[in-house]
Amino acid sequence: LIALGAVEALKAKGRLTGTKVVGVDGTQDARRAVEAGELSATVAQVPYLLGKRAVELAVDATEGRQVPQREITGTPVLTRAVLVDKSCSELRYVR
Repeated sequence: LIALGAVEALKAKGRLTGTKVVGVDGTQDARRAVEAGELSATVAQVPYLLGKRAVELAVDATEGRQVPQREITGTPVLTRAVLVDKSCSELRYVR
């Protein structure tokens, strides 16, 4: 939501054009701002996929399989193009 505040402040000063603003969390308001061309992008967090992967790793660990010490999960960057053409497979999990 901080990025949306930055967008409003830039609009108030007449400086939004040519300025790229990227937010995090991929909220519905942020996605609307991306679609409207006000926010350049938002990085969506996908709790469902994080939880799913955590359970898979927990099962592996309890069954004695080797699990990584660190896990990197996907966090989609939602640009206007991604939202329009729905080219990101994780988009179906973003609420």
